[in-house]
Amino acid sequence: MTKRQNIYHSEHLRAWSIFHGENALSAPEEDIKPVFVVFNHMWQHPLTDDMFLQELGWGQEFFEKSNIDAVFINSRHNTWFQEPDFPQLLSVLQGTLSSRKRIYTYGYSMGGYGALRYAAALNACAIAISPHHPDHNVLACLPTPRRAYVFYDPQWEEDQGFIRKLGRAHTFVKVKLPYVCHSTASFLAEMKLLGASIKEFARNQFDAAAFEKLAFQKRRQSPSYFQGLAEANLLKKRENWELLMREKARAMSPVWWSDIHQLKLLLLRMNENVGKGEQTQRLAAARELSELITSLQDQRLEAGKLLVFAQKGSLAISLLRQVTHEEPNNPVAHAFLARALSHADQFKPACKAACRAIILSSRQKHARRWAYRLLLGKIALKKLSNLPKVP
Repeated sequence: MTKRQNIYHSEHLRAWSIFHGENALSAPEEDIKPVFVVFNHMWQHPLTDDMFLQELGWGQEFFEKSNIDAVFINSRHNTWFQEPDFPQLLSVLQGTLSSRKRIYTYGYSMGGYGALRYAAALNACAIAISPHHPDHNVLACLPTPRRAYVFYDPQWEEDQGFIRKLGRAHTFVKVKLPYVCHSTASFLAEMKLLGASIKEFARNQFDAAAFEKLAFQKRRQSPSYFQGLAEANLLKKRENWELLMREKARAMSPVWWSDIHQLKLLLLRMNENVGKGEQTQRLAAARELSELITSLQDQRLEAGKLLVFAQKGSLAISLLRQVTHEEPNNPVAHAFLARALSHADQFKPACKAACRAIILSSRQKHARRWAYRLLLGKIALKKLSNLPKVP
C-alpha cells in the first residue's frame, strides 16, 4: 500500500514522502528497501503560491510507478538549498529516515549540488547528474559523502570545471557521457536509461563502466546527443557540421525541438546564406528571426547570448536591455549587454554595463572575469587611440 505524507512545509521549502510498504523495490539478495531523497533542479520562472504547492517532485511519477520509496524536496527559489530553515528540514528528514539503512540523495544540476551537499548529513550515497553551483569555491568546504556517483560530460567546460574542483577535495565515481553538454538528464531519458539507472541503484546493481558502455552504444537514439555535437562544432567554428547536427536533432524529434533550438538553427542558416540568397529571402529570414525572438519569453537571456555570438548587434542590445530591466541584479545579463554594446562601439554604455556586472557577480566568476576583461580592454583601447601618431 502506497503512503503519501507531508514532512515539512514553510514559505520557502516543501518536503513530502511516498513510501510503498511491502511492495517497494529492493535488492534481490536483501530485504533492505532503499529510499531516494530527491532535490529539485532550477526553476525557469518564479513560482506563485499555488504553483509552489502543486509542483511535483523531480521524477515523482517515475518513482510512484516503479514502487521506489522517495522523499521529494522542492525549494521555492533558486538558492541552492541555502534557505535559513533548511537545517530544520534536515533535522526532520534525519528523524523520518532514521530506520533506513540504504539512502540515496539524487538530483540534476542545482539538485545535483543539493544531493552532494546533504548526502553526508543523511549518511547517504549521492547520485548527482551534472551538478552545478555558480560559486565553485563552495566545494572546498562540502561535507564528504559516504559514496558519490557523478554523471557529466567531460567535454563540456562548464561542468568539467565543477567536477575538476570537486575532485580536489572529494573522491567519487565518475560516469562520463561525452557530447551531451549540460543536458545529461535529457540525454539519458531519451534513451530510457535515466529510470533504468535508478532501478539499478535501488537493486544495488549499478555498474558505472557497464553503464557508460551502454550509453555510448545507444547515444545515436538521443536528439540531445546531436545537439551536444552541434555545440562542440560551434566551439571549433565548424559551421557546416554544426548545421548538420542541429538538422539531425530536429529531424529526430520535432516535438522536443524548442524555440531556442530553432533560433540557433536560423542564425546558422542566415550566416550560411549571407551574400547568396535573394533580397526577399534575406528579408523573410530577418522577419522570422524577429518573430521568434518575440516568442521567447522565458529564454530571452539565452537568446540574447546567441545574438551576441552571432554579432546581431542591435537585436542583441534591444533584447538584453529588456532582460536587465526586468532582472536588474542578473550579472550575466549585464555582462552580455556590455559585450553587445562593445561590438557596436558604444564605449561608455559598455563600460557601465561591465561595471554593473562586476559589482553583482561576486558568486558568478565567469561573468565577473569576462566583464573585467572587457572593461580593461576598452580602457586600454581608448588610451591608445588618444596617443599621438608616430610620424
